[in-house]
Amino acid sequence: MHAQHLVKTPVVIIPVIAGSTGAPLCAAVPGWRDLGVVYLVNTGITVLLELGCVLGVPTGMCGVSAYAFPAAILSQAAFLNLVPGLVAAVWFLWRRKAGLLAGLVFGLFQVALLADVAIFRLFRRHFDGLIWNVLTTPGASDSVRPGSGTIITTAVALAAMLGVAFWVAAVLAPRLASRSWGGRLLKTGFGLILVCLVLERATFAVVGLYDAAPGGCLRETLPFYQPLTIKRLARGLGFKAHPLAAPALPGARGSVVAPKMPLRPVTSLKRPNIVLIAVEGGRWDALTDSVMPNASRLAREAWWLQNHYSTGNETLFGIFGLFYSLHGTYWNKVLAQQKPSPWLDFLAGQNYEFRIFSCTDLNFPQFRQTAFRNLGSEILDKWDGAHVDRDRHMTDAFMQFLDQRKQQPGLASPFFCFLFYDATHQPYEHPPQDALLPSRFKPGQLNYARLAFSPSLAIEFKNLYLNSMHYVDRQIGRAVEHLRQSGDLDQTVIILVGDHGEEFGECGRFGHISDFSPFQAHTFGVLRLPGEDPKIITNLTSHVDFEPTVLTWMGVTNAVEDYSTGVPIQKAETRSAVVVAGWQKTALIKLESTTIFLQSHTSYLNSHYEPAGSGDPGRPTASEIARMLDEMRRFYR
Repeated sequence: MHAQHLVKTPVVIIPVIAGSTGAPLCAAVPGWRDLGVVYLVNTGITVLLELGCVLGVPTGMCGVSAYAFPAAILSQAAFLNLVPGLVAAVWFLWRRKAGLLAGLVFGLFQVALLADVAIFRLFRRHFDGLIWNVLTTPGASDSVRPGSGTIITTAVALAAMLGVAFWVAAVLAPRLASRSWGGRLLKTGFGLILVCLVLERATFAVVGLYDAAPGGCLRETLPFYQPLTIKRLARGLGFKAHPLAAPALPGARGSVVAPKMPLRPVTSLKRPNIVLIAVEGGRWDALTDSVMPNASRLAREAWWLQNHYSTGNETLFGIFGLFYSLHGTYWNKVLAQQKPSPWLDFLAGQNYEFRIFSCTDLNFPQFRQTAFRNLGSEILDKWDGAHVDRDRHMTDAFMQFLDQRKQQPGLASPFFCFLFYDATHQPYEHPPQDALLPSRFKPGQLNYARLAFSPSLAIEFKNLYLNSMHYVDRQIGRAVEHLRQSGDLDQTVIILVGDHGEEFGECGRFGHISDFSPFQAHTFGVLRLPGEDPKIITNLTSHVDFEPTVLTWMGVTNAVEDYSTGVPIQKAETRSAVVVAGWQKTALIKLESTTIFLQSHTSYLNSHYEPAGSGDPGRPTASEIARMLDEMRRFYR
């Protein structure tokens, strides 16, 4: 059931009670008057913080919704402040004093809200499962490194916020409450909140009968906002409410069964070595002769996939698509089942030797518990020395592995190696010799707290990113050249991709995770199959296509639908759209458009990543959406 079908009664009733009974009570009782003023002042502070979410962020509001939006900001701020307000009120009833305690609870609340606003400014998401995953998963700190600048700025901001909260509770509120007009101030403030509450709830409930988008935009923009809907009531009265714009995306019900049928190799199965190289944040336009000369050389000797997309806008879903050949929407159930990669299981049955090299801890995302669950000592993701040196050390370890194999005469087993380069992750570290492009910032000097409220700084970090990509390219060149010198290259399949893209303000975002723009979802893709002529491939391809492409080329005869949502790249049949997963959204991307499916509504964007009208010819067809839905439920039992 969609959340917008539910009437959030407590969200409506509690502020109404506060507005109708709280103001007279606060005005009449001196102690309550102080607490009421603290509540109103902090509501004003929350409004300012909510404006941090709104300013510079397109909300899609127009017409009457645009006029009701400011009322929603105020009423939601009032609702959020009920939480610390009730805590302070209970304490007041017990001890008849609430000054310092009110300052503490309201201060901590505003600090938490400030953190949420900063997260939203950076990633266009409020505190959710992804943020919780980052905070609680072992190894997350290996990938998410805030840096000293972020820590100092954050500490100063938090101290200032707590200081303001204590000043409001201990100094400002008593002074305002002691004035003769203090009671009128409270009545006016609570009355304004009540008027805004009724106005915005009624407006968006009526608008929601015709269009689901405004309510969805409110939920995305304002922290923890829950819209009021009267669709069910209206339908009961015979009114034909507007249907949901978004199709009901399949949920993770049952268990994931992939492959559906055991993979059947033919007698003459090819058994090449396989080297899968993933580069953190490897967006497609970084693959140039100047920034990545070694990868460019490899691309010209291979199949260069020029419209290639990741299966997600972050590492988890991107790497998942590579090893499972399934859409990222299957991840949560695969994690719950702790299901290993079917591709690696098949190769293990063909006596492959494995080495998994990663510059970042594979406990985050949880690939040690899933894709690589059946591997142990074959995984190398712990490195000594400075973080910036890991990519070089990992390449050294890969080359040493190749040399050790050469010292074993008569070794017949092929190998599968995964190399995950991470220097290109924020904060974009690289050695001095890779400072290809100038930047006024030093490598590793990334202040997230400052960046959250100064988005124009994002483009300043792009050169650091490209420099770190140049450093990673040097390591890729060393790895490929060692394959060439060892004589393994002509017997090796090489896959080179970005796990996702990286944005620097081109569509109003920074980094990844936050959106499905080409800068976050469109990655470089290179596939080298021994004996196959090089070519440039311009049709849409996805991470899920690599496994069926390689297995079909090796001689596996199963229908691709038995084990993958992908399409063999060498087949005449090609895809017209790719699926890219996020934590709370899923996108269907075509060359001409991007369609983003949310719980409450659907967003249609054209090839310029701007809102597309209802008659836009690039919007997905019914058959394309039906295919996506079929692929998203195909492997559930």
